[in-house]
Amino acid sequence: MTKKSGKGIEVNPPEIKGLIRKTVAQTLRVAGRREREEKSRAITKKLLSLPEFLSSSSILFYASKEGEVDTLNAISKSMKMGKRVIVPVVKGDRLLLSYISSTKDLSPGTYHIPEPKKLMPAKPKDVELAIVPGIAFDKTGNRLGRGYAYFDKLLKVLHAPKIALAFDFQIVGSIPSEKHDIPVDKIITENEVITTSRTGKR
Repeated sequence: MTKKSGKGIEVNPPEIKGLIRKTVAQTLRVAGRREREEKSRAITKKLLSLPEFLSSSSILFYASKEGEVDTLNAISKSMKMGKRVIVPVVKGDRLLLSYISSTKDLSPGTYHIPEPKKLMPAKPKDVELAIVPGIAFDKTGNRLGRGYAYFDKLLKVLHAPKIALAFDFQIVGSIPSEKHDIPVDKIITENEVITTSRTGKR
């Protein structure tokens, strides 16, 4: 649906989202692996010290693939801290949830995203904290995914706090919000922890 901005200019949210995806994806490709690994370590350190993380015993992580903020290190450290880790698994047009006992349980699955080789079913109510992926975010908590809508459907049934992991350059001025979009509560980058303006308002 096309919307009008305050200046009367026609704005098409899908087109804007497509442009943001393209721009951020190009920056992700340019960023070197060593740079991403260093920034991912800084982000993981911040995550592991958050009160929401420390108080949660069962945490949903996305299993990262090339170009994303690495979560495999955070998953391993979480398990060493006694946390139970849940990851999503693509099944048809939705995501199932599965516990894992080690990152060694994971292998490339749908869209080359790491998934457990064997399902150990978990339920949405088991999730006490959700670590959410995305291409870009804004400071109001709006999230731009890869366009498959899998996580949007999952987030609707999760009642746990939602925390996004992102590199600084993935934070943009504004992302168009549509009815089906679920905002995140916090965003962790290598340089800051952003408490979004949507937190506590839903």
